[in-house]
Amino acid sequence: MASALKFPLSESTEGGVLSIIADKLRTPHLNIAEITEMIHVSIVLWLSFREDTFAIFLLFLKLLPVTGRKPSA
Repeated sequence: MASALKFPLSESTEGGVLSIIADKLRTPHLNIAEITEMIHVSIVLWLSFREDTFAIFLLFLKLLPVTGRKPSA
C-alpha cells in the first residue's frame, strides 16, 4: 500500500526543488499508509484468532456430556 504512493516526478526545476518538496509531502503519506497497513493486518489476525477460538469452543460444547450437571474442576 505504501509503495502505491511512489510516483515519478519530473526533475525540470533547478536544483531539484520539486524533488525536495515532493519528498517532504510524500513522507507523511507513506507513514500514514504504513500505519494503516499495520492496523489492517492486526485486525485480520485478531479476527482469525477469534474465529478459531470460537470454533474450538463450539467443539468443546459438543463434546460435553448432556447430563444436567456441571463438569468437575
